[in-house]
Amino acid sequence: MFAAFSFSKQITLNETHDALRDVQQHLSDLVVGHEILAEELEEERKEAATEKQQLKEEVVRYISLILHTNVACFLKVFLIVLF
Repeated sequence: MFAAFSFSKQITLNETHDALRDVQQHLSDLVVGHEILAEELEEERKEAATEKQQLKEEVVRYISLILHTNVACFLKVFLIVLF
């Protein structure tokens, strides 16, 4: 009877070890997945910052162009009225 009880405990112990190994593998997979997502998020942030800077520069160019065009038009009108 002791041998059967010991065998039963061994089976339970083996099943517990198997379950623990599975949990550890899933946890490892989750950690790796989290690290990958964190790296991808950091890359997205860098790309967004670059795009934001490019858009700011584009807005400055457009504003400069608009101001330059308005000044040129004002000067033309001024010169027409003056002469």
